[in-house]
Amino acid sequence: MAYEGRHRLGDLFKSRRERGLPGLPTLSVTMNDGLVDRSSLDRKTDSALSDEEHLLVRAGDIAYNTMRMWQGASGMAHKDGLVSPAYVVLAPKAAIDSRFASYLFKSQRMIYLFWAYSYGLTADRLRLYYRDFARIPTTVPAIQEQKKFAAALVAWDKSIMVVEKMLKNLVRQRLGLFYGLLDGQFLQKPRRQTIKVPRLESATIDSQENKGSFPESVQPGIPRLQPTPRGWRRRCLGLYLSEVRRPVDLEQDRQYTLVTVKRSRGGVQQRSVLRGSEIKTATQFYIREGDFLISRRQIVHGACGIVPSELDGAIVSNEYIAFTANEGLNMRFLRYLSELKYFQQTCFHSSVGVHVEKMIFRAERWLRWPFNIPPICEQEGIAAILDDATAEVDAASRQLAALRKEKLALMQQILMSNGRATFDSVA
Repeated sequence: MAYEGRHRLGDLFKSRRERGLPGLPTLSVTMNDGLVDRSSLDRKTDSALSDEEHLLVRAGDIAYNTMRMWQGASGMAHKDGLVSPAYVVLAPKAAIDSRFASYLFKSQRMIYLFWAYSYGLTADRLRLYYRDFARIPTTVPAIQEQKKFAAALVAWDKSIMVVEKMLKNLVRQRLGLFYGLLDGQFLQKPRRQTIKVPRLESATIDSQENKGSFPESVQPGIPRLQPTPRGWRRRCLGLYLSEVRRPVDLEQDRQYTLVTVKRSRGGVQQRSVLRGSEIKTATQFYIREGDFLISRRQIVHGACGIVPSELDGAIVSNEYIAFTANEGLNMRFLRYLSELKYFQQTCFHSSVGVHVEKMIFRAERWLRWPFNIPPICEQEGIAAILDDATAEVDAASRQLAALRKEKLALMQQILMSNGRATFDSVA
């Protein structure tokens, strides 16, 4: 191997091959959560091995799965325990801090080296045994600097965990508001009663109806409309929506913005900017801010959305349908309505084709499906509440992404320093 480093991993870790002790908990290595109690995993974890047939792992050791180390399957032990004899247990020497090493082993550079030093005929047979692990070159800062870096990364992880929990709660809260408002539950039930909130995954897929047949973005089940809340009306969307076509006379040298609609209600986004001479499909139509845009071939996957202001005047081919609404329907309310499983199912049953990826939307069928529509003032109120809830989720998502980016930047600074980094120089 042509890789350079001031150390070999064998200089920093020795292999611990001690027999397990009776009564200690059994631990397992996971891809994302490191070393955890086997009993906490949602899978069959019974072992025919006795405690003494397992390997002993001490607090501060690092254990890794020989078959998955090149995918990041390693973790530091926070307590004494037992691990599978198929694992390698690494006991740290004086020059390495285990917490620092646990982060180092998750870096892209080290993951690559773990892959490069693994042996096997195919990817699913790659193994990294200790003798090959010990040959891997690396550079690490002084032990006191390692401890400082590890403490900083632990603090980042704690912050990330707090924001992840907050984000999960905000998503759950938004989902409760979503179903409570759009299904009219808040209007139907006394205040003291609990609003029924589906499990998070049920917002995107019905596991029984979809199992083994369709991708998660598709809702093929039979549409069943909830009872109409008091004060609402059961109306077909055809009473509110009108298809609009604004033909484009393409000019060869003029630039046009083309858009696409993302699956799973991911919104209307810019696809490209082309001159008229570069556009292969001659039939194009303008779209305007506030239009409700549907992809004829992708709506079964939830490809619909409202045209944002920055894409006003963009163009689409006749693979898309643009709708405008009369004064009886708020477009933001319609956007949230599109997240209901019932809405998605009506789109599926309004499409024809021999395969889910070849189905074409028939707007005239869809516009005849009934929906529960509240008065316009309630639509606006519901949309405003969900706008606020969505903004909170988006803000937490951005905060989480920023924390992860900052942590990654710190790790990259450590790794790019060739072991010469100090905490003060990168903090």
